[in-house]
Amino acid sequence: MASFFIYYQPGAVDAASGTYNFGTAGDYTYDNTKIEFSGGQAQLGRSTPWWDTNYLYRKQLTVTASSTTAVATGNTLTLNADIATLVSDSKMRADHADLRIVYWSGSDNTNIDMDYLASGLGAIAATPSNAPVNSDVRFKAQANVSTSGTDTNYYLYYGYSGAATSSPQVLTNVYSYYNDFTTTSTWANAGLTQWEVNPDGSGRLKKLTTEATDKFSGDTSNGFAFGATGGWYSEVTSQRAVTTNTVGHAWVTSVPETTGYGLRTTTYGSSANDLEIWRLGAKLADGNTPVNYGTFTITTGVDYRSTMRVTYGTTCPTNTRVTAWIDGTTRADLTGINSGNCITTLYPGVHAWNSQPSWDDYKVWKVLDESISAGSEQTRYPNDDPTIQPATVLTFSTLSGFTETATKNGGEIKYVISNDGGSTWYYYNSGWTASDGTYAQASTADTVNTNVGTFSTGSGSFLFKAFLHSDGTQLVQLDNIAVGYNNIPSATLTNDFAEWDSANVTVNYKLIDADADTLNISQTGSSGLEYSTDNSSWSDATSGGGEGLTGLSSSASPGTSHTFVWDSATDLPTTEDASVYIRVRPNDGSANASAWTTSNAFGVDNVAPSAVGAPTFGTVTSNSIVVNKPTVVTEGGILNQWQARRDSVTALGSNATTTSSITNQGLTDNTQYTYDVQFSDLTNNTSTYGTVASKYTLADTPTNFSGTGSTNSVALSVDALTNNSVGSSGYYFAGGNHNSGWINTNSWTDTSLSCGNSYTYAVKYRNADGIETATVNTTVSTTNCPGGGGGLPPVPPAPPTPSSGNPGGNFGVVINNGTTQAVDRLVSLNLTAGANTVRMAISMDGTFNDAGQEDYTASKQWDLCSSYIGLVRRDTCPDGTYTVYVKYYSSGGLASELVFDSIILNTQVAAPVVTPPIVAPPPPVPPKPVTPVASKPKPPVVITKPPVTIPKPPLPAIPAPIVRPPTTAPQPQPAPVVTLPTPEVPTTPPVTPSANLPENILQPGQSFIESTAGQIILSRGIGDQTVTLIAGSKLKKEVKPDKPVTSIKVRVIFKKAAKVSLEKEIIQHFVPVAQADETWLISEYTLTDTNGDGIYEADIDMPWIAGEYILETVINYQDGSTDDSNTQLLIDPRGYVYEKYNGKELRVPDAEVTMYYKPQSQDDFKVWPGKDFDQTNPQHTDKTGEYNFLVPEGKYYFTVKASGYHEFKSQIFDVSKGDFVSQDVELKTSSAWDRKWFLIAAAFGMGILLGFIFRRRAKAK
Repeated sequence: MASFFIYYQPGAVDAASGTYNFGTAGDYTYDNTKIEFSGGQAQLGRSTPWWDTNYLYRKQLTVTASSTTAVATGNTLTLNADIATLVSDSKMRADHADLRIVYWSGSDNTNIDMDYLASGLGAIAATPSNAPVNSDVRFKAQANVSTSGTDTNYYLYYGYSGAATSSPQVLTNVYSYYNDFTTTSTWANAGLTQWEVNPDGSGRLKKLTTEATDKFSGDTSNGFAFGATGGWYSEVTSQRAVTTNTVGHAWVTSVPETTGYGLRTTTYGSSANDLEIWRLGAKLADGNTPVNYGTFTITTGVDYRSTMRVTYGTTCPTNTRVTAWIDGTTRADLTGINSGNCITTLYPGVHAWNSQPSWDDYKVWKVLDESISAGSEQTRYPNDDPTIQPATVLTFSTLSGFTETATKNGGEIKYVISNDGGSTWYYYNSGWTASDGTYAQASTADTVNTNVGTFSTGSGSFLFKAFLHSDGTQLVQLDNIAVGYNNIPSATLTNDFAEWDSANVTVNYKLIDADADTLNISQTGSSGLEYSTDNSSWSDATSGGGEGLTGLSSSASPGTSHTFVWDSATDLPTTEDASVYIRVRPNDGSANASAWTTSNAFGVDNVAPSAVGAPTFGTVTSNSIVVNKPTVVTEGGILNQWQARRDSVTALGSNATTTSSITNQGLTDNTQYTYDVQFSDLTNNTSTYGTVASKYTLADTPTNFSGTGSTNSVALSVDALTNNSVGSSGYYFAGGNHNSGWINTNSWTDTSLSCGNSYTYAVKYRNADGIETATVNTTVSTTNCPGGGGGLPPVPPAPPTPSSGNPGGNFGVVINNGTTQAVDRLVSLNLTAGANTVRMAISMDGTFNDAGQEDYTASKQWDLCSSYIGLVRRDTCPDGTYTVYVKYYSSGGLASELVFDSIILNTQVAAPVVTPPIVAPPPPVPPKPVTPVASKPKPPVVITKPPVTIPKPPLPAIPAPIVRPPTTAPQPQPAPVVTLPTPEVPTTPPVTPSANLPENILQPGQSFIESTAGQIILSRGIGDQTVTLIAGSKLKKEVKPDKPVTSIKVRVIFKKAAKVSLEKEIIQHFVPVAQADETWLISEYTLTDTNGDGIYEADIDMPWIAGEYILETVINYQDGSTDDSNTQLLIDPRGYVYEKYNGKELRVPDAEVTMYYKPQSQDDFKVWPGKDFDQTNPQHTDKTGEYNFLVPEGKYYFTVKASGYHEFKSQIFDVSKGDFVSQDVELKTSSAWDRKWFLIAAAFGMGILLGFIFRRRAKAK
């Protein structure tokens, strides 16, 4: 742009005219005592206005009061000044007519009266003949000055050759008392023959007669008081007519002429021509001896100025001081004199003796002892080159001109300039040179203007300083200064860019230019608005809106706001980048901004999320499905929301990505719903819907279940299940000792029934995913049996009949031989029935929904927290009261009345002891040989239970069995029915990753089994494998599928019991898997991936009944395919230690079982190191008497020890492969007393697990 003249904004600049105007003093820095602002000009001047411009010079006077006496308005002040030098320097007229005293009141100058005396009073000193110093100018004080205070408002003006008259000389306005003797006076004897005032118009006081005695005259009407301190000056001009006569200057007290004087100074006309100081007719200081003070010549007829200063001290009259001057020369200074008495008031007076002298101009003024100093000489205009400069800097980049408008009147103005705000000043001297800050090293405005274009920018802070040069008579005035300059523009980015943006990105910025130029953002290499993804390589930003990039307004900081919309979708269409930058650099037509302004890094995301995986599912009900957010999605930015869609039609609403799942409600039961999900990121880029996943809702609980009986069958029906033929959907009917299996029709007929009987049936649904509903029951009766061909009617089946020898002749049940408390959940039941009783059912809630029929036995061990003939056991069994309900059945299927017994389970106390009859101990029996059972090799793992010690309590009497009549039994609600005894499916707890499974050992498509028998990794294509386990143990099943799955299920399937007598009970109470294979489903588990590592896990409970089982794994993949594998399970029983008593086995607790082995190449057996195989050796049995070892190949034997029993030692046996050692061992008591005690304790453990846990004994090799 073209340079132009502009002035900086803070007030010193007139932007309209572009000049520095001098209208406001506050915009500049200067010395206000030498430069003043007037009429829009800065000019030479004084802070105190000049009194009269005709006077060339002045000096400022400083009046300083003494430390003891203040100056009061009207007191006479004395300036002692070197006037003679001013005259000799031709600065003052020789006649002193241009000498003036002027007082500045703060608003006005006043020319005040003065008395000029060419010879000032000499300094007060004891040395006589102290010559006068300079001249005295006396004037009255115009204002009070406190002690030690000052007043600087007095000026001495001079240097006006055309002064017509001298300064005002009204001496009455100068002194406290003045008499020029021009009019009739109040002086004593005035008008008498010896004294006359103004005789012949002489303006003097004369003595007209001659007497040879002292004569006095005084003005007794004008007295001057003396205090304890202070004093007065009195001064008179006198001459004498003859040389022999005496003339004096006196202070008088009264006028008789001979005695009325006070103090006097007398000059004698004798040859000595000396000066004497008298009081009351006597010379002072030496008693009656006159003292002369100096010798000097007195010429007859010549005026002499006699001055006397009298002060009183604090002690009157002896501390008086008298000082005398003749024509300003100190002639005497007498201190500490005795003035004769304490005179408090004195009057002006004169003294004569033997002569006719005359006197003129009598003056009196107060002693102040002030001092007055004169300052340096000032001219009308300052002549020391005062300076002025702007108070604020001008920001600039380049300079192009510097001109002045001024009135100099013969004076001059020169300049220095600065580019760093005044830290360094420059003048032009064949180049810009640092100045010493004086007028001598400064340049005229023309010189500055010619060379200012070469002045460097420096820090860009411009100032000038003007020197106003005058000889003191020249008025120099500065009107204005114009500076041509240009400022480089700049920009700031004002918006805080969002963490992520996309498409149109708004860029808010401000353009800053102190010149307020119109700016452009040219898309060139050195100017523009650009973007970068690495803060290194830059490209022009495509406009998507805003104000454009040309013709943009600007202003001084903070600048003018503008908006640019960047079309990032055009420039970065495939970018997901968290580090994108924007930069801007304007141009004013002459120059670009000195640097680019760059934003902070921000994200640009113009790419939608992709590769969205399938959702998974949480809780499913018959009318709702919990849809879990997919864990698979590709996004380079930040995901913000996700939205599920049902059946490719119904969107289920947007959710924050912090929400992990949603619940889709209002669905139809047993109906498959398909879901997919789309994601959106922070910039609202939205993906397509991802991989589809499907889920069936659960089936509703069956409704309207009913049946119709005929003679030998019952026809059952239930409301139809929605989608009953889809997937695993179906119906399951059971009852009357039969079941339908899973079928796809909602009706089933149970046949081969007995006529005239009632049967209880249950039904349940299963949805397409194989998830079963709860059961619903109904009771249906077959019709009565038909008559037979005219013969006798059929005989109805007989109910069970109690034996007459039963207690009370009734059916009964007794827990733990009638004790009131039990310390263990395993109790013994004494069951009393009759001869025609063939079966029984045991229930823990009285409804018999938890029971199944089993063969009748007179005694049985029972778990208080079990059901279904003890096949289902709860993990925990809390303390409390438990009631056991029993029914007995005849061969015709008729039931007895309900009987029951109760007991308190309290595991915190010792068990009561029942004392059995004491019998002689049987003879010792040789130890039973151990026959280990060889099986597949297994790593040495053992499961042990902590030993339980039963203390020996006192031996109570044996209580009689408790039999309660049936009428007292609680009425079960509802009526007893036979329920479908499908085992409860355990809830799989959160699976902890196996500590034995090395990281990443499982590959896709493999599964892993970890159990007490070791670890097995199974791969697809490998044949079935066999695992041998202990009854009631656990194994962990882990599967790592090689593609997405919908479910992984593991089923435990019964195949064959170790004891054939148990198979009928198992078959009766569990669901058949395949009738042809004669297998039954025991339990089913669902494997879950709880931590997202791709491995699905579950803990599997092994059955308590020894036998052969199948562990079936079924994987359902999302692509519709399935995969299954089987693992053969052999469930071994534990060995146990027991004692036979009255034909029964009593388990022995706290027996020590120790295994010994023979190391290779050694002859002696040693204790087998069980801890090396993660087992305990020796082992101690608990209340069940159980133990178990799993040992490697070798030779072994074991011993069993228990208190009160003979030690048992097995035969030596060989183990060719790792196998369980679990022989049942019978111990013989060592004494009658020990046997008795042991039997008492063992009575409480007798029968534990009998009836539902059977053991396979190891056979001797």
